This record gives sequence, C-alpha cells and structure tokens, in this order.
Amino acid sequence: MSGLCGWLGVETGPDPSGIVHAMAEALPAPPHGSTAAVGLPPAALGARTARGAGGFVEARGVLAAWDGYPRWTDAALAAVARSNGPGAALLEAWRRHGPDLLDHLAGEVAVAVLEPARKRLLVAVDRFGVHGLCWAEVRGGVVFGSTADAVRAHPAVETSLSAQALYDYFYFVDRVPAPETIWQGIGKLVPGECLLAEAGRVTRRRWGRVAYDPDRTAGEAGLQKDLRRHLDTAVRRCIDGEDTHQVAAFLSGGLDSSTVAGLFAQAVDHPARAVTVAFEDQRWDESPYARLAASHFRMDHDIVTVTPAEVEAAFEAIATAYDEPFGNSSAVPAYLCARRARETGVELMLAGDGGDELFAGNARYLSDAVFQHYGRIPAALRRAVIEPAALRLSPDSRIMPLRKVARYVRKARLPTPVRVTGDTVFRDQPAAGILAREVVAAVDPKAPERLVQAIWDDAGSDHPLHRHLWLDLRLTLADSDLRKVSRMCELAGVRVRYPMLDDDVADFSGRVPPDLLCRGGRLRAFYKDAFRGFLPDAILAKQKHGFGLPYLDMLTAHAPLRAMACDTLADLKGAGLFDAGFLDGQIRALRAGDRAAVPLAWDLVTVGRWLVSRRHPPGRRPQPALGAAE
Repeated sequence: MSGLCGWLGVETGPDPSGIVHAMAEALPAPPHGSTAAVGLPPAALGARTARGAGGFVEARGVLAAWDGYPRWTDAALAAVARSNGPGAALLEAWRRHGPDLLDHLAGEVAVAVLEPARKRLLVAVDRFGVHGLCWAEVRGGVVFGSTADAVRAHPAVETSLSAQALYDYFYFVDRVPAPETIWQGIGKLVPGECLLAEAGRVTRRRWGRVAYDPDRTAGEAGLQKDLRRHLDTAVRRCIDGEDTHQVAAFLSGGLDSSTVAGLFAQAVDHPARAVTVAFEDQRWDESPYARLAASHFRMDHDIVTVTPAEVEAAFEAIATAYDEPFGNSSAVPAYLCARRARETGVELMLAGDGGDELFAGNARYLSDAVFQHYGRIPAALRRAVIEPAALRLSPDSRIMPLRKVARYVRKARLPTPVRVTGDTVFRDQPAAGILAREVVAAVDPKAPERLVQAIWDDAGSDHPLHRHLWLDLRLTLADSDLRKVSRMCELAGVRVRYPMLDDDVADFSGRVPPDLLCRGGRLRAFYKDAFRGFLPDAILAKQKHGFGLPYLDMLTAHAPLRAMACDTLADLKGAGLFDAGFLDGQIRALRAGDRAAVPLAWDLVTVGRWLVSRRHPPGRRPQPALGAAE
C-alpha cells in the first residue's frame, strides 16, 4: 500500500498538476513503487503505489486509481481483470455501474474514480480499513488522500490541531479513532465506507460490512471444514503471483499467526519463511511457541530479539511515521520484525491480524458476561433497592466485600460499550489534571461514549457477542492493529497482506453461531477445535499472550531512552497542550525509575516527537483548535 490523493471542485490556480504531485509525494514511499497524477481543473487524481499492489489508469475522460488488491465478485468484471488488468476492470465497472460498482468489489483495497466532465468522484476503502482515506470539504469541493499529510499538502486545506482528537487519543489509550483525525476539519472514512461527490454535494455511505447471519442448519463439523477451506484459499490467494521465496509470515506463536504460517508452508514446495520477535524479558517472550510452530511446519525461521538500544534507535522513525499521533508500542517489534525480513530479501509479509475479532478471541467477551447478569435483575428492584444501597458504598472501602459491591454496581450500570472501552486514564485522573485548561474547555468529554455506543448499535445483530466483535473490528483492528502493522511494513519497505481478512473468511465468520465461537466458556473454542490436529497442541492450549513491548521497563531502566523521554516531555511543555505540572511530575517519576507513576509516558513522548515532526510552518508547533466541540 501507499495511497491515493486528489480533489474535485476546488480551484487551485495555474498548476494543479504540481499540487497533486506534491500531495502524492506526501504519501509514504512504497517499495518498488511509482507515482502517477493528472490535474484537470477543477479536479485531480494521484496515486503512489507499490508494484503489483496498485495503479493508475485514464480512458475516455475517466481517471481511476487503486491501492491494494481488488477482487471482483462479478464474473464478467473478474474476466476483464484477468485479461486486461485491474485498471481496465475498474473502468469497466464504473461504466456499467457507476458508484454501485462497490457492490461487486472485494479485497484489501482503496479505490478512487474521477470523472471531471460530469463532476463526479467516488473514493472508497475496504470493509476492514486495511487501507485508510482522509478527506476535507473546502470551497465547495472535496480534497482527499490516503493520509492526512496528503490532504494537508493541498493549499486550500487549512487545519489546526483538534482538542477533541487529542482528548480522544488518550481516552482510547493510544490512537485517534475514525471518523476523526488529529486535525480539525479533516475526517477519516470508517471501514467499508465510501465518499461520493456529485453535483456539488458530498455524501458518505456504508458499502461493506460483516453480516451476522448464523447458520444453524450446518453441523459443527461441516462449519469447521468450511473454515479450514476458506482460510487455506485465502492464504493461497495472498501469495498468488508472488515469488514465494520472497514471502514470509509474521510468526508470534499465537493461534492466528501460526495458522497463517502453517497454511503458507503447506501451499509452497519449499521451506516457507517466517520471522519472529523475541524479548530478553521472558514475561513478554513468546518465541518458544513460535519456534515450536516453525519446527512443526518445517519453516525457515528467523528470530530478531528486541533490545532497549534498538527501541531507542528506531523510536524517532516510528513515532513520526504516522500521519497523526499513534502510541501503540507494539509498533516497535512489528517494525523490527518487518525490517529484518526486508534485510533478508522478503518483499511480502503475511500477517495473522483479524482472527480475534472474527472468531472471538478477546477475554472481555467472557469477562463482561458477569456484568450482563446485572441487567437481568428487574429494573424496579435495581433502581429502588440495589442501586441506592450500593451507590452509598465507597469503591475505595477498606472492607473487601463492600468495595467489590460498590465497584460492581457502578460498572454494571454503564452501557456495555462504554463499560468495555472506558478503562481509560481519565477514569482515575481528571482530564484537567493532564491536558491544558484551554484544551479541556474545548472538549466534549461525552463524545467518545457516543462514538462507541453508535458503533455498538450499528452491529446489525442484537447478540452481545456479535456487538463485541463489531466494536473491536472498528476500534481494535481498524484503528489500532492494522494501522500499526501496515505502516510499519511500509516503513520497513515490505508489503503486507492479511489472509484472516479475506472477504470469504469474513463472510463465513458471520455464519458461525455465536454459542459455538465461545462454547463452554472457551475463547476461540470453535476455531481451536477446527484446527486441532493441524496446529501443535501446545499452541492450542496456551493462554492468549498478545503482541506487546515492555515499554515502561525500557523507558525507566534504559538511560538513553529515559533521557530522550525526559527531554521530549520538557519540550512538550512549550506546546500549550498539557498541564505543565503534570509533565513535571512525569519527568520526576521517569528520572526516579518509578514505572507505576508513568503509565502515560510512552503516549506522551509519542505525541511530543510527532509534534516536532509536524511543525508548520517550520519552527512553530501547530496549536490546538480551541473552538467548542461539535
């Protein structure tokens, strides 16, 4: 991937081609990529794409570009793609169907079609948000780009930092969730959304999603067979046309990466390659399971050990690689893993992301059931008896039973999506103690709660598990994991594909009855049973570990990292975004090595390094938008 950019209906003066080229240059540079752009006032389209993973075409007054791997569900369009390439198929789909071409499109892809003479523009992103797209309405038109940096490169787009987005970055721990960006006036399309500009109007609509329609007629054994078949096809689809000697799998030793690696190994006639991250701290190290999987599937296995010195050396490049602050610390091992692969000749990585969100792998799906029981108590009894008594108890009581009752009732009363996403720093410390007063004054603190409730309500199913999955597809997968892996692979110079997010796999996941997904209180029960005999028993039996980084240990114990963090926090005081006393306290705690007192340090330092990289004009930090929150 790399991206698309352009605009419709915006007057730009005498050099539209120069502007769209500047926008394209603001996109990440892909490995073995190319840039193409055409300006046709008052419109333009540009693309910067990797070889074999995107392109640009122009015919009969229509410009079209794609980033990624389009697949057509319409047989006639699929035939055009096979015969004449994806660009010809995209143009033909536009000729036949106009914007409704999306009804026939699948795959990890973003597309843009521009017809200047008819003043029509369509841009769309895939249903999981593997590819992103930002946009801004200006002067009666619309400017778009795969990154906010590309949108900001257009001279008609004027932005300042959004106070609300900064608040939401910390509310959601380490990222700004769609549909907002860190920039006031620039939005992001949510997964499976398209933007259509036509006749001077800009509209957005959903076009792709996971449909939850459980099939209770198929037996469990038949469903398990279907899962294995769909995933095997998905892996083979990802490596089709590739030199498989230049393909490697991310292998953490977990369920999904081991499955993808094993299916990859099964699909090629030579030892398949895999790359693993290891840690010196055994509490974080899953490499023994990765070694087990690699041995089981007879893979060519490479392991890179993450050290504090490597984290220090890579931190600046990683923190500034994103088009907005992104503090997911596991971006570091993802980058180091992808970089090692590139150094050994790998061109394409296969990642296992998506399995937990499709097949129920996150612990809160089960743990939250404890709170769902509360909702089954008659409302009159809750309101008249239980809550008046429980809310008089202190959640900090020294008496354990009373403390537990107080905390349970307070948490159970929250709407489910707020309860499962609201374990935020602002729960324990008011925003006014972290952010500057001017920023807090411009924030609507209830906005994140409205967002998660809207996603929850949009699941298309009333079953709690489906709603949990849908929430995580948006907030965990699209807004965090995919951004992390895709951008780090770009930074390392390799492409990445996600077999778990193949459309056929996703459609199948919606057919599995929810009671099978976590049967008997076992996370991933259906999935594990489906791959019993294929995966090593130890991997099927292991507890979910997660892919992370012991960043607080490193920040407090590794002197160069600690010094960089303290210097960054000191500089951050001049940005006017944070409470100066709070930053001083963080600096003191870092210097003292008190890791318990600095849970926000990584996110704060990420913001600080990112701000320095985005000074505009040079030498000045952008100021937050302090208008009333919308």
